[in-house]
Amino acid sequence: MGRKKNLLKKFLKGTVSDEEAKKVEMWLDSATQGNNPWENLSEDKKAAFLTDLKSRINTAKLPGKKNTGRSTSWVWLAAASVIILLMIPVYVLWMKPSAEINTKVVIEKVAETNMAQIKQLQLSDGSKVWLNAKSRLRYTDSFGSHSRDVYLDGQAYFEISRDTKRPFVVHTSSWQVTVLGTHFDVSDYMEDNDVTVSVLSGKVAVQSTRQQKTPAAILHPGEQLEYDKRSHELNSEVFAHDQQPSWIRKEVVFYHTKMEDIAGYIKRNYGLAVSFANPSLSETEVSGNFGKIEDAKELLEILCLTINAEYKANGKKILITEMH
Repeated sequence: MGRKKNLLKKFLKGTVSDEEAKKVEMWLDSATQGNNPWENLSEDKKAAFLTDLKSRINTAKLPGKKNTGRSTSWVWLAAASVIILLMIPVYVLWMKPSAEINTKVVIEKVAETNMAQIKQLQLSDGSKVWLNAKSRLRYTDSFGSHSRDVYLDGQAYFEISRDTKRPFVVHTSSWQVTVLGTHFDVSDYMEDNDVTVSVLSGKVAVQSTRQQKTPAAILHPGEQLEYDKRSHELNSEVFAHDQQPSWIRKEVVFYHTKMEDIAGYIKRNYGLAVSFANPSLSETEVSGNFGKIEDAKELLEILCLTINAEYKANGKKILITEMH
């Protein structure tokens, strides 16, 4: 390929021998046979291409060459043909209408929250989303045009505008939750062992991202599905669904929540790293409505009293041990 290019350059400069010129002519002849992209261009595009090409050749300073009997027009046509061979892929792409070229750039939008922060946003389809602390929601700028897909890391409460033609789909690391129009809560923090989906109104279909062949679980109002990442166990429960999740009101409410997951809650909302002296403490479950608690010390004291434990603080590190 490199030898051909060099020979074509020599031809355009007029420095080829008669034998080399014949080789170029043979290439030009063969280019007119078979599948030539030039033939796929419309007459208007061909005319525009040749007009631009002729302008380039006329303004170029090509060195003179010995008279080989070829007319100036032949030199121009040969040069045009050679350049077509070299440049046609670029020109075909360049002269394509923008509609024929997929130049659409997908822009990702991201909403996220910091420690102890709750954020509310409204999507272009009218759906409302509340993001809990240290959560992240991703979606594209084309959201709602053909599909309604969002990607969640953390916890969010959704109030979805009904659209039977475009289901609303929430993707997490563990689940894919599909709805038409409903109110529901999804919690799937990377650091938490438990993943939950709770439905307040409407109906949702929950599908495991790891076991696509497993039938989707259908949840109705007042039903909650909980998934254990370690044991891969699924449990369904019934809960009171008369209002929005308590965390939106910044109330501390736990329902059969393991202390290891409560440690994640404390990290996200108070910035403290909680560890356990005994692994059995991390598996202990806590239930209760503790109201609004602004001070981490108050929450730690209540929790330790509940599970018969005590804690020691070292800066932002908390160690929970059994009561002696």
